Amino acid sequence: MALTVVCGNGHRGRVRDEMAGKRIKCPRCGDVFAVPASDPEEIAAPPGRNAPDGPARKRMSLGYWIAVGGLAAFLALIGLGALLQPSGAAEVLLVYVAFLALAAGLWVGTAFVAVEKGHHVALGVALGVIGPLGLLIVTVLPDRAATSA
Repeated sequence: MALTVVCGNGHRGRVRDEMAGKRIKCPRCGDVFAVPASDPEEIAAPPGRNAPDGPARKRMSLGYWIAVGGLAAFLALIGLGALLQPSGAAEVLLVYVAFLALAAGLWVGTAFVAVEKGHHVALGVALGVIGPLGLLIVTVLPDRAATSA
């Protein structure tokens, strides 16, 4: 027979009876916790933690939403240009505004992600200049906000 266990992050699992009273490591998140001596089927997650049935989910940064918004504005403006088929100065202006929306979204989004990760805004602005590559670089940088808190 197996015991039902829930780690500190709310991940539910089953272990063999002989593991009762021993400390184990959660295979999903690495949390180390003690297996209870009995099988309480209704084990509640500790207060402030995720629900036992779902995996831990991290909220997507506002900076990424800003970058996606810039991309969406770019695609909408290019699509509008394809539908309306403007000519002359209007065509050039529409293309300029579309690329400006894309660049601004990526630039501001990169700065937001850098600040949310605990880095200086100047790093985000500097990396935002190179667009999607800058956003990728900021994404893979270590999260200083979590380690300093």
